[in-house]
Amino acid sequence: MLAQSHPGVGASEPSDQQGGQVGVRKLILNNFRNYASVELSVDAAIVVLTGANGAGKTNILEALSFLSPGRGLRNSHLGEVTHRVKQCENLVQNSSDGWSVRVHLTNTNGPVEIGTGLASADRAKRTILINDLPARSQNDLANEVGIVWMTPDMDRLFHDSSGQRRRFLDRLVYGFDTQHAARITAYTKTIRERARLLKARRAGAPTDTAWLSALEDTAAQQGIAVAAARRDIIQRLNGALGEGELVDRQNEHRQALPGVRITLVGKVDGWLESCPAAEAEDKFRTALELERNSDAAAGRTETGPHRSDLETTHLTQNCAAVRCSTGEQKAILLAMVLAYAEILSHALPASPIMLLDEATAHLDSRRRIALFARLIAYPGQVWMTGTDLAPFAPLSNSVSTLTQISVLRGPVLHFEVEDGQIIPISNP
Repeated sequence: MLAQSHPGVGASEPSDQQGGQVGVRKLILNNFRNYASVELSVDAAIVVLTGANGAGKTNILEALSFLSPGRGLRNSHLGEVTHRVKQCENLVQNSSDGWSVRVHLTNTNGPVEIGTGLASADRAKRTILINDLPARSQNDLANEVGIVWMTPDMDRLFHDSSGQRRRFLDRLVYGFDTQHAARITAYTKTIRERARLLKARRAGAPTDTAWLSALEDTAAQQGIAVAAARRDIIQRLNGALGEGELVDRQNEHRQALPGVRITLVGKVDGWLESCPAAEAEDKFRTALELERNSDAAAGRTETGPHRSDLETTHLTQNCAAVRCSTGEQKAILLAMVLAYAEILSHALPASPIMLLDEATAHLDSRRRIALFARLIAYPGQVWMTGTDLAPFAPLSNSVSTLTQISVLRGPVLHFEVEDGQIIPISNP
């Protein structure tokens, strides 16, 4: 998430200690998606949810994603989450009671209870309680638990628009810098105000040149701050992503997921690569002034971090991700998500919880084994979904290759999800 989900965790600088174990112990849902009411007890390092399409597997992961700031892994309007009550054969409506997610979890400080939801379906702002006390803001969640997710929608990351890739990257930045969203909002507002003034000037209206220059000065400061935060997270990611391919050559399971290099491509990003931030600000400010006429004619600002794009390369094949096969792209995306969870584990007091929706889709058996090996070694809790149980068999097979490379940190729990019911099943 890619978080991202993001991610929804906050830390400014990495700590020296490796993250500890954080995990959900109980999940209680009321009026959430297709669940009128459900209570799920969990005591496992890895939780696997299987079932048919539409059974409600992703809804469970979405509920957990509300342990982070924002609108969850689907980026849903909060009213859309409310349980839909069937009124007659062909008519459903949202419950008027709102919805709630309550989680009992363990973090480095001990047991914690987090509750969130809408008090009624007609309210637009969710409430958050931590140990039954109201949170000051959604960012308070970041002090209790980190969340990283991957969803099937992210499979199209390399084919989507540059805007989608920027949003993916920004979600990752939020994990290290909870003020990043505010900077983007402020920068966007400044650029829009500049565009409004340029449009008015082009139409012949009198323009306050001093105000225009002040806006461009502000935009340069805000824009460079946004670009610098993105550059920082990419440097961290590349350090972890290249390791599997270029450093750890003795670990075939790590190598089975490709080494990856990420690059930010844009005029502003190039300036930050070649000169200090203060000088990059000056270049950006000058560019905005020189491009006033062309920006007015185009109806948009052509230079800035809002025009940057994310380029991803498969290192072994020396091939752009967009030109790789579907399976290779899924492996690249997984490598990126795992690398992000890894660097967060070093930056936070405890490793984030990973939510992996249909993560095994498009992977061959070798890469599934590699994925499971990485997840077994991961110090945080992992939740996974799939339509069939068979691909997950190596997680619980005592004679599998996995047990030869890592000691299982705890039990693997399997649940079958069917029409709002969650049923424990035996290990395969």
